[in-house]
Amino acid sequence: MYHQIPEKDWKVWKPLFEIALNRFCDRTLRGATKYAKGEGTPHERYLKLYQYLKKKDKELAEVFDYFSRSKALMQIALSVKRQLITPEELATFSEETRETITLMLG
Repeated sequence: MYHQIPEKDWKVWKPLFEIALNRFCDRTLRGATKYAKGEGTPHERYLKLYQYLKKKDKELAEVFDYFSRSKALMQIALSVKRQLITPEELATFSEETRETITLMLG
């Protein structure tokens, strides 16, 4: 089990959490636009959109549900994995946290 995020990194993560969440939502919304004028009937496109959003909702929950200090390291690692945090943003965390994230991502 991984240790809890250091206080100084928790303070860095709080605003980055919102940035990463907004990036996820922006990508999801941009991805959803292809269903508006895609191939198939409106009903078929609606069903595809529904499945797409259902998948994205699971991803959203995996990364962003239950904002808490105890989940921060996992949320950061998943945000890095999904490229929701830039390398420059990741560099704002302590070396200890960056090493933990690297280990978590294998």
